[in-house]
Amino acid sequence: MAGQKIPCGTSNLRRVIASASAFRSIWMPERANLGLFGRDLADRPGYSGRHAAVFHRQAFEMSPDDAPVRHVPVLGREAVEALAPREGGVYVDGTFGAGGYSRAILKVPGTRVIGIDRDRTAIAGGFDLVDSSGGRLTLVEDRFSNLADVCAAQGITAVDGVVMDVGVSSMQLDQSERGFSFRLNGPLDMRMGQDGPTAADVVAKASETDLANIIYIFGEERHSRAVARAIVAARKEAPITTTRALADIVSRVVRSKPNEIHPATRTFQALRIFVNEELDELHAALVAAEQMLKPGGRLAVV
Repeated sequence: MAGQKIPCGTSNLRRVIASASAFRSIWMPERANLGLFGRDLADRPGYSGRHAAVFHRQAFEMSPDDAPVRHVPVLGREAVEALAPREGGVYVDGTFGAGGYSRAILKVPGTRVIGIDRDRTAIAGGFDLVDSSGGRLTLVEDRFSNLADVCAAQGITAVDGVVMDVGVSSMQLDQSERGFSFRLNGPLDMRMGQDGPTAADVVAKASETDLANIIYIFGEERHSRAVARAIVAARKEAPITTTRALADIVSRVVRSKPNEIHPATRTFQALRIFVNEELDELHAALVAAEQMLKPGGRLAVV
C-alpha cells in the first residue's frame, strides 16, 4: 500500500511515527517497521487470533429484533440510512461492538453481514445475534484494517457496503479492567485487542520527548511537555500501573475550570490512540474498504 499523507496540522507527526517504530522494536520486534502511513497489508505479520475466531453457530427460531441490546450507536440510524442496505446485499460491519449496526442491517431481508471486531469480548457478546440471524451473520475477531482478507476467507470478493464506528465504545469505558477511563480505577491497559504493549508499557518506557509528542499530537494537549515531565518524574519513584495513578499525575500539572473536561482526558485519548494504532488502522481500513466495494457500494464511517 502506497504511503499517503494525512493532513494533521503539525510537522511533528512524522517524528512520532519514527518514535513509535523505535518503541515497538523493543516491545514488538516483529512489528517494528510499521509506520502510520507506509504499511503494506499483504506483509502484515499475523496477529494472535487472526481469522481464527470465526463464530457461525446454529440459528434458533428468533428474529434479530429479539436479541438483547447492550449499546445503541449514537449515530446508528443516520449511518445505516447512509449505507442504505438493500435486500440480498452483503455488508461489512467493521466495528461490531454490541452489534447495533449489524442488527439494523439484518432487518433488511436477505442481507448478509460480516462483523469484525478486535475486541474478543465484543465477539463473544454477539453470539445471541448470530443465533438469531438465521445464518446471515458471521463474526470474526480481527482488525478492521484486515477486512479484505477477512472477506476473502469467507469467500467474498466484493461487498455492497461497509460501516465503521471508530474510537472507543461506552462499553469499553465502563469496564474498569480494560483501563480506558480515568473515571474507574483499573490496570493501565487501553488495548482494544489482546496483543501489543499496554498504556502502562508506554508510560514506563517511552522517552520524555516521545511522551510529549504522543500526548500533544494524538491528544492535542497544550501542556504535553509538562505532563511528560511529570510522568517521567513519577515513574522514577514507582511504576505507573493504574488509571487512577496516571490521572492523578496529570491532574497535578493540568488545571481545569468548572464545567470543563477532566484534566486527564486528552492524555488518556492520546495514549489510547497510540497503543491501538488507531490512525494507522483507520487509514488501512479506508483503503481496504474502497478496494472491496462494488460499483455503487457505500461506505459509512462514524
